[in-house]
Amino acid sequence: MGNDGGSVLSRDDLVKLKKRHEKAGRSEIEHSKWFLCKLSQCNLSDPIVLDDFGNLFNKEVILESLLNGNLKKNYPHIRSSRCVYPVHFSANPAYKKEQESSLSKVGQDNENTISPWYCPITGLEIGTHQRFNFNKSCGHVLSVKLFQIKESDNSASQKQETSSKQCLLCSKEYKDEDIIIINPNPDELEQMKLKLPVHKKKSIKSTTKHTTSKTTTELNVKNITTVDENNNQSKKRNIETSTLTDKEPTLLDTSTQEIKKSKINL
Repeated sequence: MGNDGGSVLSRDDLVKLKKRHEKAGRSEIEHSKWFLCKLSQCNLSDPIVLDDFGNLFNKEVILESLLNGNLKKNYPHIRSSRCVYPVHFSANPAYKKEQESSLSKVGQDNENTISPWYCPITGLEIGTHQRFNFNKSCGHVLSVKLFQIKESDNSASQKQETSSKQCLLCSKEYKDEDIIIINPNPDELEQMKLKLPVHKKKSIKSTTKHTTSKTTTELNVKNITTVDENNNQSKKRNIETSTLTDKEPTLLDTSTQEIKKSKINL
């Protein structure tokens, strides 16, 4: 206790406060990954698309960035609208109920704590520290747990990995390479980059080469211009010296002729 009647925070209180701030920071990062566009940092709204590295975008933002050429630096693998895939999240019915109840409560904090999307088979809400996979063939998002169960069933029945599988929501066939992890961790992201198709890898390399070649060409142009300037100056000097040398013998010739004439007269 202090003399002013206030309380002094102990070490335990400071540690708890620090943990609360760290937890709040992690939750904000998690929220931005799942509910904000990776480019504009605005709320995700339909139509939503996903790239090969599991990043979520608003489709309108991607199209505008493609027209402006703003994707080449940070997202060189997105060369056209075909490089992103439409996402079909399943609407969470609990989210609608919470919205209706929050509208009826006037003057209270109406911030939603329930996710607007969920996995309709497991019931897990998207963005609640759960893992989800995206299916490129149909656009559906399901929990990773379902794919783990299917893999264990396939290994038990000794099916080949190359055989086609079916989506649990729409029964559309897909292959293993059609599955993309949404918001992967760093290790998973490295594996995804290695599995990227060859033509998309070339596009990433070509953009980096283009930037480096651009700088080298600029340097070469500067060097060429300086060399040309030096050559022009040397040419001018050679021309001046040549004119002087051409004039000198004429003067000598005239002087010798005058000497000869004087001798003859003598």
